[in-house]
Amino acid sequence: MTANHDTPANKLLTRRQAAERLGVSVTSVRRMEGQQLHPQQDDRGHWLFAAAEVAKLASALKPRRKRDGSRGARPQTTAQDGVLAAQVFKAFHLGYDLRDIVMEYKVPPAVVRELFTEWSLSLKGGEQKRRAEQVRADEQRSERDWAKFMKARDR
Repeated sequence: MTANHDTPANKLLTRRQAAERLGVSVTSVRRMEGQQLHPQQDDRGHWLFAAAEVAKLASALKPRRKRDGSRGARPQTTAQDGVLAAQVFKAFHLGYDLRDIVMEYKVPPAVVRELFTEWSLSLKGGEQKRRAEQVRADEQRSERDWAKFMKARDR
């Protein structure tokens, strides 16, 4: 297949581009392949995604809170985020309060509060909480899929 990247109707995206438009990681895009996304392989063996399919999925995904508290796709994590988290965790350990951290590191209070939640959870407890939330989300998704299946079958 020859990829035509020029016309909007045939616009194809790389995994990275699809991930950016969806506000998720490349790994998450890989997990969606064959389920929510259906990539095509070009002549060079690269997997490409239809821009229209990615846009449709992006509009269907539940918007997440940005670090500034507004709604939208989750920002990609960068090395700078890790440095900031380390600095803020150290500040918590030293007893700094919210105002001190916001002024020192010039980050929104919502980011500091989110980091405080992570800092205050034990690693094991935090992972258990995340897994429980993921299981609940998976169960809800399965129930919705089953209901759609049953509704379609009854037609």
